[in-house]
Amino acid sequence: MPDLVEVARTYQERGARVLLVSYDAQLLDGPAAEIEEHVRAFVAKREWGLPVHVATAASLKAIEERWDLPGPIPVTLAFDKDGKLVDREDGPSERERFEELMRRALGD
Repeated sequence: MPDLVEVARTYQERGARVLLVSYDAQLLDGPAAEIEEHVRAFVAKREWGLPVHVATAASLKAIEERWDLPGPIPVTLAFDKDGKLVDREDGPSERERFEELMRRALGD
């Protein structure tokens, strides 16, 4: 995550945006609102400064079907300004690959 956060900050001035999607509501026991609060506090504590969507069972299924995601976590998807998927990385990655994904998203 630190590499992704750094790349997001580097490319933010060029219009790049990163949205984190958390599957924690599917993995943890407890009320959805408490899990969402926990995830948001986790992100805030690390001062990542990135928005996070905490997927519910309904949204998770839709996300997985739309983007063919029932595989490994994490998955990093790169979209261009028109919302077209231009690249993806399945599984963990490093700064160089995040930069490549970001450049593809920006059309470089």
